[in-house]
Amino acid sequence: MQGLIALDNIPEAKSVLEEAVARDIASKTELASEIKSVKELDETQQALDKAIQRQNWSSALYYVNEKLRTCPASIKLRLNRLEFLLEAGNNDEATKYSQQLFNELVDHPRFLYLRGMCLVNEGNMGQAKKFFTEAMKKDPDYAACAKAIKKLKKTESLKDEASALFKSGDFKKAIEGFTACLELFPNNKNYNSSIYLNRAICFSKLKEQDKALHDLNKAIECNPDYAKAYVKRGEINTELENYEEAVRDFENAKRISPSEFGVQQKCKDAKLRLKQAKRKDYYKILGVDKDADANAIKKAYRKLALKWHPDKNSGDEAQKTKAEKMFKDIGEAYAVLSDPEKKRRYDSGVDLEDLEHGGGFGGANIDPSQIFQMFFGGGGGMGGMGGMGGMDDMGGGFGGFPGGMFTGMGGAQGGKRYFKQGKDGAQTFEFRFG
Repeated sequence: MQGLIALDNIPEAKSVLEEAVARDIASKTELASEIKSVKELDETQQALDKAIQRQNWSSALYYVNEKLRTCPASIKLRLNRLEFLLEAGNNDEATKYSQQLFNELVDHPRFLYLRGMCLVNEGNMGQAKKFFTEAMKKDPDYAACAKAIKKLKKTESLKDEASALFKSGDFKKAIEGFTACLELFPNNKNYNSSIYLNRAICFSKLKEQDKALHDLNKAIECNPDYAKAYVKRGEINTELENYEEAVRDFENAKRISPSEFGVQQKCKDAKLRLKQAKRKDYYKILGVDKDADANAIKKAYRKLALKWHPDKNSGDEAQKTKAEKMFKDIGEAYAVLSDPEKKRRYDSGVDLEDLEHGGGFGGANIDPSQIFQMFFGGGGGMGGMGGMGGMDDMGGGFGGFPGGMFTGMGGAQGGKRYFKQGKDGAQTFEFRFG
């Protein structure tokens, strides 16, 4: 009885138990332990069958391990465990387990097939083919093994065809070819990692970067030490302005292959871009494009400086605080972008911490008559603008705008104010030095 249970021969064990009770060879009480074991094994088998039907390989592994505790001599259960490990993608554990079974089961066709699959998943196609061939010798009708041999033959030819399509620039067809490669041996991680990379490059060429990133993630999942995949993912993340992710990718690639793929410079560039991304965007603050000329920068500054001057936003405390910050940022932005050397350094991202903008307005070159024209006729004063000293062509700063006029432009040393009567009767204002 114990031998039948150890071999997982449950139907035979049931038959023996029923016969023993019927012939009064033993009572149910005397056979209670065996009856319990057979019942539990029967229930576990039903659960195992359901897990296999759902292709829930982790559950299947659990139930087969449970049965093996009671049925350690079952060859079928041991081969099932090896198969479930392969199906679950646990190739390292499957390989170790196949080595434990090797001496005992080396003549078993199913074992030879499963051992061959372990080798396929390691990328050792040549050795795998030998095991498949040996299995077919022992069982010429082994359909799964015959199918595996056909797949092996297709593996390299499909990859070569897809690679040729890629080189010819037919990326959509190449993607179809690489996808067919992935369907051959889904758990061949070493082989599939390179296929995912190739397909990712095709997607990238087609500007489908989300799909490219998905495939690169799969490539790295298959091979966590795949430096080339990290580099490509870093390049795409850089293109998408995901600079933190790009830095991590290049750092990983540098850890694995420090002297390949130009990874040292790529990592350095990504860190610089990350640094640039974290600083204030002066072009965005002024609302101008990066190729804006000096006049566009001046115009943007005049408009925004008048809009956000604290004296125009002195009511609500929250609004005042916001205006003070905006006015400061606008000044910093203009001070840098109006200075050719500072602008060059800002654009290049080099020595950013040395830019001398510090909240001041040194070097700004603003035409006060144009600012006046913006506000001519507006009532109310902006008397607080006297603090805008330091502008090269304004000397001291504005003293106030009573009655909507730029009277009191104190501090403009040697300057004089002139009013002219226009043809339409409107007064215009000029400010001249010396």
